[in-house]
Amino acid sequence: MPLPLSSHPRKLVAAVVVALVFVGCLFPGFEKFEGGERGASDDRDGTGGSSGSSGTSGTSGSSGTSGSSGTSGAPADGSSGTPDAGLPREIVCVRDGGRCPVPEQFCCTTVDGPQCQNVSGISNPTNCKIQGLGSGKAFLCDGEEDCAPGQSCCFREQEDGDGVNAKCTSDCSGGRVVCNALTGCRTGNCTGSVAGGVFKVCQ
Repeated sequence: MPLPLSSHPRKLVAAVVVALVFVGCLFPGFEKFEGGERGASDDRDGTGGSSGSSGTSGTSGSSGTSGSSGTSGAPADGSSGTPDAGLPREIVCVRDGGRCPVPEQFCCTTVDGPQCQNVSGISNPTNCKIQGLGSGKAFLCDGEEDCAPGQSCCFREQEDGDGVNAKCTSDCSGGRVVCNALTGCRTGNCTGSVAGGVFKVCQ
C-alpha cells in the first residue's frame, strides 16, 4: 500500500509543473522574437536601389551683338563742330524764338528789336540801317548751316553795297564768323557777340 504524499512534496510537484508550462510558453515567443529580429536585420542588409541618372544640361543661347554707338550731335556749349546739312536754313531772329526762312527773308535789328523782313520789297536790306536809327544790321544768315558747302556766315560791321552785314561767303577775312548753338565753330568758341548781343560769333 503506497504511502500518502505529504503536503510539501505536492506543492513542489505543482511548482515544477507550473515552471515547465511557463518555460514552454516562453521559448516559442523567444523564437518568434528572434525570427523577427533576423528579418529586420535582413531587411537592413538588403542592397539599396540604383540612383536615377541625371538629366542633360541645356545649351546656353548665343549672345546678341552689341548695337553701334550713335553719332553725337552738335555741341551744346558752342564749341567746335561740323555743320549738319540736314538742319533747316533759317535765322533765329526775334527774341521769342521766331525764325526767318532763308533765303526768302532776312533779320534786321531795328529800333524795336530784331525782325524778320522780306528780302525783296520795301523792307529790304538796304533799308535796314535806317530802321535801327543808323545802327540797324541786316543778317542773311546766322550760322554755317544756312550756307553752301565751303562757305561760312560772315559778319562785317560795315554793310556792303546791298545793305547787308552778314551773308554767306567763302572768304571772311576782316570779318567775324557768325555761329549758333546748333553748329558751333570750326575754330574757336561760339562765345562772342555782335549787333548789340543779338547774334553770336566765333572767337
